[in-house]
Amino acid sequence: MEQPPKQKMPMWRAVVIVALAFFVDLLKFFFSILAVTGPLLVGAAAGAAVGSHLGSTAGHVTGLAVMGSSYLFEFASGGIGAAGITFIGEMFALAIAFFGEVLITMMLALSGVQIFSKKAPSKRLATVFVTALLNFVPFINSGPWLTAGTWLIVRGVRKEDRDAQREYEDKTNQERTRVQSRREAASAFFANRQAANEEIPESPPLAA
Repeated sequence: MEQPPKQKMPMWRAVVIVALAFFVDLLKFFFSILAVTGPLLVGAAAGAAVGSHLGSTAGHVTGLAVMGSSYLFEFASGGIGAAGITFIGEMFALAIAFFGEVLITMMLALSGVQIFSKKAPSKRLATVFVTALLNFVPFINSGPWLTAGTWLIVRGVRKEDRDAQREYEDKTNQERTRVQSRREAASAFFANRQAANEEIPESPPLAA
């Protein structure tokens, strides 16, 4: 009997891949708006460092002061500081987008998902290219494009898994039905043959 099809995208794998894509998008978003998130991060780090030695109050005050001075530097310089930080953030965002695309594509390929082969659906290949294009456009790449594209691909693969399982079950049921029909036909044949043998009268004994 034919072996059941192997699932390319079980639920646990789908959750892991989509969650990883979301984490990459989150990092990408953080660096895309580094002019806003950078001072927050620097202030939080300074506050934590001071707070561990001088107490939480001193840490909060230091964190707010550092964050405020960072914002002041960005905009007091005529926007040059903010532009520079934004440029640096975009470079990091593009690098993260590139490595994220490569990582997710490798994970899908290792799961048996066809993307660049001739057998792959054209819609899947289009999803990969559109996602990559959006991820490499500055400022637009701050959106969760990798998560959306990965979710679309994963959903399509899980549908293929369900269709393959349904087709396997249909074939299995048809094969069982054929086997059962053959058994019933054979049983009926032997039953009829036995009944015919029982109906044959015995020959009378010959006279002496």
